Amino acid sequence: MSTGATLLRGLNDGNVYKLPSSQSPQSFHTQSTTPLHLWHTRLGHPGSRSLLHSLKSSQINFHGQSSACSLCLANKSHKLPFSSSSLVSSRPLQFIFSDVWGPAPFVSIDNFRYYVIFVDHFSRYIWLYPMKLKSDVSVLFPIFKNLVENQL
Repeated sequence: MSTGATLLRGLNDGNVYKLPSSQSPQSFHTQSTTPLHLWHTRLGHPGSRSLLHSLKSSQINFHGQSSACSLCLANKSHKLPFSSSSLVSSRPLQFIFSDVWGPAPFVSIDNFRYYVIFVDHFSRYIWLYPMKLKSDVSVLFPIFKNLVENQL
């Protein structure tokens, strides 16, 4: 609520208002309080006990009660572990997995924006190939295949 009343007076010295040293600073408080769930959101979704402790120790007024936050429930939950794989390899190159990543947010010094990896299931050995175009996978895979078959 705006009343137009003067709260403080000071001298203007080079566009800086200075209070006389004899005058002690005053503070003014509002009577409204903020809902607890809004403080929870503003402060980055802390736990209930931490939030209440922080607000009370800082003498911040609030109203409402702690309730379940859907964002906290979704992001702080733990996922179930992966089940054991039935895939078993008995020799190198029996199973090869690949993944293509890109476009990278930054272009490399040699203008690479994409990357492909090949993973051998048996040895867990990884080959990484940088690529300028995503379609380069079709050219790289035969090169990779010939390389690993000759090595092993």
